[in-house]
Amino acid sequence: MASLALLKRSPELINMVNDISTNQTVFSSGIRGWSLSYLLQICDDEAPGFVNDSGQRTRIAAYFLTKASIGDITDYLFVDRCACEMNPSYRHSQARRDNLARNRPPNLTGHQAEIYDARQRDAIEPAE
Repeated sequence: MASLALLKRSPELINMVNDISTNQTVFSSGIRGWSLSYLLQICDDEAPGFVNDSGQRTRIAAYFLTKASIGDITDYLFVDRCACEMNPSYRHSQARRDNLARNRPPNLTGHQAEIYDARQRDAIEPAE
């Protein structure tokens, strides 16, 4: 966690978070999730760790779009939410609809299926 704090203004932050979020052998799911949450937090102007750096914000927003398209993450729905928050135009995009469909686990039932269904409905362009 200290490494992330030291890198919060550095372009290398994205590489570090990616290493953490994709390494299931070394890092627990809690730490992997926390690292993604950390990225979102430093872009929140009301959060204590906010970093007022438009370049870093742009890199983080791009990172979440990449993660949403790749889908190589345990908590895909969290990544989807972050991608929408950081990139408002992504919310109703065809790319989001495609990503949600591609990354939906097969034979999903129950509450998780309801969440995916709601996200897929949300991704549809609202009628004007």
